[in-house]
Amino acid sequence: MQIRQIVLVVLLAAPALAQFRFDIDLKRDGPTSLVIYGDDGVLVRTVWDAAKRKAGRQQVEWDLLDDDGQPVKPGTYTYRTLESSAVRPRYIATIGNGRHPQVAGDLGGVEGMALFDVDIDDDGTIYTNGIGHGRSVQKISPDGKRLHAATNVSAVEVPSTIALGARHVFVVGDEGFYRLDKTTMQFARFGEELVVRFAQPPKWYPGGSDSDRLDAMLVEARDCVAADGGNDPRIHAWRGITRHPMKRYEGDRVRGAAVWGDRLLVADSHYDEVRLYDVESGERVGTWPGLTDPAGMVVRGEELLLVTDRQVVVLDRDGRQKSIVIGNGLERPFGIALGPRGLVHVTDLGIPNQVKVFGPDGRHLRSFGRAGSFNGRVTHDKLGIPRGIAVDGAGDIVLAEFAYNRIQKLSPAFEPRWNLQAFYCYLGTADQDDPRWIYGFEGPMLPVIKQFRVDLDTGKWELTRAWYFHKYDDAGSFYGYPSTGGGALTLDGHKFVYIHHKTMRVYRLDGDDLVPVVRIGPRISFTRADGTRAEYHRSQSPTYAIWHDENQDRRIRESEMSVLNEQEAAQRGMLWRSNDANITSDGTIYMGNLVLRCRGVIEGIPRYDWAHVDVTPISTPEKVVTIHGTAGVGVDDRGNRYYGIRESAGGAAEFKGMTFWAKRAGWQHVVKHAPDGRRLWRAGRKAYGHVMPGEFSYFSSLDWARGFVFVADWDGYVHVFSDDGLFVKRLFKGTREGAHQNENPYSITSYELGHVKTVSDPRTGRVYVVSQSLEGGEHIRAYEIQGLEEVRRTEGTFEVAAGRLVSIEPRKNRPSARRAAPTQRRIAITSVLEPPVVDGRLDTWTRYTAPETVGEAHDPAQVRILMRYDEKYLYLGARCDNDDSPARNAHYPKTRDSFWRGDCVSLFINTDSKADRAREKFTPRDHHLMLPLAHGHLDRPLTVYSWTKSDFIEQSEYRVQVPDERTWTMTARIPWAAFGPYVPVPGDTLHLNVQIDFGDLKGKAHLFALSLGGHDRSYAVPRRWNADGKIMYAR
Repeated sequence: MQIRQIVLVVLLAAPALAQFRFDIDLKRDGPTSLVIYGDDGVLVRTVWDAAKRKAGRQQVEWDLLDDDGQPVKPGTYTYRTLESSAVRPRYIATIGNGRHPQVAGDLGGVEGMALFDVDIDDDGTIYTNGIGHGRSVQKISPDGKRLHAATNVSAVEVPSTIALGARHVFVVGDEGFYRLDKTTMQFARFGEELVVRFAQPPKWYPGGSDSDRLDAMLVEARDCVAADGGNDPRIHAWRGITRHPMKRYEGDRVRGAAVWGDRLLVADSHYDEVRLYDVESGERVGTWPGLTDPAGMVVRGEELLLVTDRQVVVLDRDGRQKSIVIGNGLERPFGIALGPRGLVHVTDLGIPNQVKVFGPDGRHLRSFGRAGSFNGRVTHDKLGIPRGIAVDGAGDIVLAEFAYNRIQKLSPAFEPRWNLQAFYCYLGTADQDDPRWIYGFEGPMLPVIKQFRVDLDTGKWELTRAWYFHKYDDAGSFYGYPSTGGGALTLDGHKFVYIHHKTMRVYRLDGDDLVPVVRIGPRISFTRADGTRAEYHRSQSPTYAIWHDENQDRRIRESEMSVLNEQEAAQRGMLWRSNDANITSDGTIYMGNLVLRCRGVIEGIPRYDWAHVDVTPISTPEKVVTIHGTAGVGVDDRGNRYYGIRESAGGAAEFKGMTFWAKRAGWQHVVKHAPDGRRLWRAGRKAYGHVMPGEFSYFSSLDWARGFVFVADWDGYVHVFSDDGLFVKRLFKGTREGAHQNENPYSITSYELGHVKTVSDPRTGRVYVVSQSLEGGEHIRAYEIQGLEEVRRTEGTFEVAAGRLVSIEPRKNRPSARRAAPTQRRIAITSVLEPPVVDGRLDTWTRYTAPETVGEAHDPAQVRILMRYDEKYLYLGARCDNDDSPARNAHYPKTRDSFWRGDCVSLFINTDSKADRAREKFTPRDHHLMLPLAHGHLDRPLTVYSWTKSDFIEQSEYRVQVPDERTWTMTARIPWAAFGPYVPVPGDTLHLNVQIDFGDLKGKAHLFALSLGGHDRSYAVPRRWNADGKIMYAR
């Protein structure tokens, strides 16, 4: 559906005096912005944002109201114009995601890169598995090009190993396994079942309650401290991954699998056994018990080599041990692979991590993997938890390294051929003094900071260093989803890297070491003077705290902290939180509305205290900024401060708007404050429909560079303003405009733009944008912003006399941007005497029931929904009017995980009439069905898809019609059997919701959704369905 600009026309009584006019002069045709300043240097009115105008002299009408709708004062006013057609981004590189060395046209898109295992097919095709945002199994060409990433299954969300059969890839996790067709990478069911679940539950590590797990992880954090004082993930993280915020490891149970003839073998380290399953039916056909910590396995002719109990043993087809082929020289063996000439390759996850090569007889031939600290320089021969290994027919070795998020292909002599990289990047940022150095932060899986070097002219990049910080390390931790501001700069001859994720953290770069030296904010756990602990995870830490590493030991003690009383902070109007933060060249920290002055760098540590903190008054009586209301924070070279401020409800979707993020903010503005705190201007506004020039969907970050302000938007835009408040340009294709990041370098993200860092290179004066994209192949992208010097400006003055203001009335207050809380909806599900015709038309469906209408005030699209039933089927019908591009879905029937991105009807339903309407999680009785509206399949019988079961529903049918260019209709029948053992009974009330998703003109990118229940996120939280269906007898 194409989004239309909504134009509000207001008719006012004619004023007593003629409309006020003033003359302006424009230098060039093109998109032009116009603002008016008062004689006090404060911007009073934005007139145009990038409006199309011709060059030359012309008159402008002004209603003599300011941006708040109040009459202005008499006096001298200055107009300023800006023409911006020359401003454009130049794509440089996708950093940290893709093949290295790079290949032409590589835009990343690599997923599932918290890596566990790897396998190679006979033709050299590589398959890997790991964790990604909705993707887990990756198919890769022999020369390292990404081919396909398969959707994962929630029941096996963390697949820890894979095995290749003749036709299928078997994907195994802690609770079961499923399989994929190797050609299409689509699910291949076992009869009626998508997933084969293990009979025994996993034994989670750590066990116990949340508190017990936290205690165990705190002990682990201390245990992982290396000899150099840093954290070493190789000590503990080889087990698996930490799934934030669950405080436990997943991916630990099944450490190896193999297909042997018609059997799938699964190594279960929780129960010290190998289980056997039929590859066709999925039925369990045997168990080999008594195998201590079984891990990797590989078939060698008529026998199996199995890693178990720090050895490699040989088993026959019945699981009996024939011999020990490798009995010594292994500290923590994990993966195993066979190479040409019978060579046995084993990954040993002792420290250092190595690949050890043995002859067929078990004689050790060589080891690969150099010693040294994990932290620091990254090389091909310093391995980072290589859980997976495979060898192709030519003897080339492929490693899957969990800690470096790296797939390496090496020659038989272990020389590098290529590597494929990607990681859960939640923040990408640049060195403010030298933007050739890029830093990426991964928080939720394995908290690692990565350093990259990029050639800003050619785009060639390489991973240079990496540092790990355990999630419960007091001084260094930054775990979570840290897409909230960061950078790097030089102070007093020292290089510092910083990140602001609900607390400012500052690290000093000492050669290959990254040392935590400062923390400011509420996320500080520490040891009290009496030896007890204060854990911020248990809400035991102060909100306003400053820590310096006075003892230079990377440990936080109470004596090293300065704490400000929260009452005093409130009296001073302090807001510590923001979605962004900056440190300037003099060490001043800007976070929230705070300005913390650096008191000098002493012993390599920048010093701060609460006595030298300024507070910027970013709230006004009309627009109060709360703790969640500060998005971006920037500062220019004269100390002026720029803030992205918004009306917020703490992330709840309580506001009017079209997109997911737009519903999470009310009013939004960029504001500029002078060093003394005085506000100089306010610019921009909230977008309620399509994002127009000068509008925002939802802020994520803000920076100033070379006279311009760059504002990042979660919906994939970067909005540029001049530093005197004129809108310049909106850069990049947004997430709702049909471009995809894997195909278009100027689609900065196809998902969510969590942060952008903009810097001006002090060596060249060029301006660079470094971005981070969330979900769907996380990556860092770098661009040069060109044409800023070609912006054309004019200005002039004019007078407003007091007499012209006599009849000027204030503009009436605009209605609230908050959405009214959606009321509980109810839809009648009425009985039928004869089955209604499922032909896509609703002509005969409305005889005994009235439709329910769904719509939003900001868009003319309206959907009417009908539901009927008989003893065998549930019938669903819908009609949408005023759709600019009816029934566009480019994903049906193949790309099932993307059905929702195009035009699509979803039905959420639970057939237990007593189901708890407040439940937070899906139960076995909860179902999510999808009916994509594909224009290429009009008037054809289509099959309803069950997202819950990841398969099409037998005996279901629906059809779609497009009676005119702005309308679509749909009718469907769904067997009650698809929902389990339920028979409809008049009087039953079923918890449900119907959601209609709208895509762009091509049916590829999601635009917005309408919901019968009025809430979003029905796919995740049944409580938000907010609707009931009443089974009614109506004949």
